[in-house]
Amino acid sequence: MTDRRFDYIRAKAYIRSGELSDLVADRGFLCSRLKTRVWMLIPSLLLCLMLSIVTGRMLARDPMHAEMLLPGTLEKIVADCAVLTSAVPADGSAGMLSGAPYAGQGGMARLAAQEQCDPKVLTRDIVVKRGDTLLDLLVREGLARDEAHGVIGALKQVFNPRRLSKDQCLTITYESPQEASPAFKSLNIKLDPVREVTVDRCGSDGFTANEIVRECESRTMCAEFQIDSSLYESAAANGVPFEMLLPVVNAYAYDVDFQRDIQPGDTFEIMYDMKVDGDGKAFSKGTVSYAALTTGGRRLALYQYLDKSGDSDYFDAQGRSLKKNLMITPIEGARISSGFGRRRHPILGYSRMHKGLDFAASSGTPIMASGDGVVESAGYKSDYGNVVRLRHSGSYNTLYAHMRRFAQGIRPGVRVRQGQVIGYVGSTGLSTGPHLHYEVLHHGRNLNPASIKSQPNRILQGPELERFMTAKSALEVQFASLKKPAVFAQLPKPEA
Repeated sequence: MTDRRFDYIRAKAYIRSGELSDLVADRGFLCSRLKTRVWMLIPSLLLCLMLSIVTGRMLARDPMHAEMLLPGTLEKIVADCAVLTSAVPADGSAGMLSGAPYAGQGGMARLAAQEQCDPKVLTRDIVVKRGDTLLDLLVREGLARDEAHGVIGALKQVFNPRRLSKDQCLTITYESPQEASPAFKSLNIKLDPVREVTVDRCGSDGFTANEIVRECESRTMCAEFQIDSSLYESAAANGVPFEMLLPVVNAYAYDVDFQRDIQPGDTFEIMYDMKVDGDGKAFSKGTVSYAALTTGGRRLALYQYLDKSGDSDYFDAQGRSLKKNLMITPIEGARISSGFGRRRHPILGYSRMHKGLDFAASSGTPIMASGDGVVESAGYKSDYGNVVRLRHSGSYNTLYAHMRRFAQGIRPGVRVRQGQVIGYVGSTGLSTGPHLHYEVLHHGRNLNPASIKSQPNRILQGPELERFMTAKSALEVQFASLKKPAVFAQLPKPEA
C-alpha cells in the first residue's frame, strides 16, 4: 500500500472515531499532505510561466517571433503544456518530473511542419513618426541595411521617399512568418485614396516598384436647405461634407459672424465639385463654385470666378471680391464678452473708454491677423500684456492684446497674411481671465471693430466684369438644373 493510500485510510479512521485532535496532532500526516500539495502546484506554475512568455511575445509583435501570431499557435502551445503537466505524477514525486521528456517539443515540430506545407504571410502596418526616415523604418522592422537600400532604390523610380510625411501609413508584408527571420515580400505606401506605390521582391536579390492609380471621376453636387440649429449640423443632415463649408465660412467671415448672426429659419444653398472613386465614395476636398446664405432678411451669394490671369476668388453678385481688407473677428468660436465704448473697468473699478472688443476664449486659442500687413510691434506692454500691433494699407492698424504667447516668427518688420496665426489667447497684463482684446485704428483713431465697413480687395470692371457676369449666369443655371428631383443632394421635405 502506498504512503498516500495509507494516509487516506488513517485520516478516514480518525474522522469516523471523532478523534480530530489526534488527527491534528499527527505531524507526520500533515507534513505528508503538505508535500503533496506543493508538488501538485508545480505543473500549474509552469503552465502560467509559459503562457506569460507567449503573451509577451504576441504583444511585442516582433517579426522575429511572428510564428506566435499565427491562428491556432496559442492553442497548440496550451495543449503541449497540458501534455507536459500530465507527465507529473499525482503523488508529486520529483523524480518523475525531472526525468520525463518534454512532449511539447513534438507539438511545436508538428506545427512547423504544418506551416511549411501551408505557407502564410505576415502583414504589418507602420505609422511614420516625426523624424523617421524610410531606411530607419525598414531596418527597425528587421530588414538588413543592404536589403533596405535595395527597396529604397527601387522605390525612387516612382516615388521620392523624402516626401513621406508624419502619420503616413506603410504596409510591409513578410513571407514564411513561421521562420525565425521572416523574409521581406513587399512594401505598400498609400499616397491618397486613388494612388499608391508598391515595392515587390523580384527573385533573390532584386526589387521592382510600381505605381497604382485607380479610376475616378468628378461630380457636381448641390444642396438647398433651411438652417434649424447651426449651419454645420444642418449641412451634415443634408449630406454636405464639413470640408465644403470651410471655404464658404471663410469667404463670408468678412460680412457674417457665424456665432451670432445665424438664426433658425435662415436658408443656405451650395454647389460644389468632388472627385469620387470607382465605388462612388468622395475622396477629395473638392471646390465650391456657388453658395448663397439668406440671413436677417439679406441674401449673400458668392460665385467662384477664374480671371484671365488664372487667379481664382469668390465674388458677390456685383463682381466685388468677398475678401475685405479686415475680417470682423480674428478668432474662431469666441463670444464677445465686452463691447466698444465706456464701461466700468472690472479691475480698476472706475469708468473709462474701452477702445476695442473683448473675445472670451479658452487659453491657447489661435489668434489670426485680420488683414494683410506688417508687424509694427510685438512685446509686453503694461496693461495690454503680450500685445501685437499690425500696420495695414489705407492707414489702418489692428491691435491684439493679453496674448499667452506669440506665434513662431512674429517680430517687428515681418509681413503677415490675412488669417495667419500671430499668437494665442492668454490672460497677461491687466486681465481677469483668458480673452483677446482687439482694437482697430484708422489714422490713429480707435473705431468700433463690429461696425467697420471694410472695402473689397478687388472690384471687377469693364471686360472682366462682363466675363464674370457670363460665368455667374452659367453657375445659376447649373444650380437650378441640379436641384431638381433625383440629384445628389437631399432636399428638405415640404411641410404637410
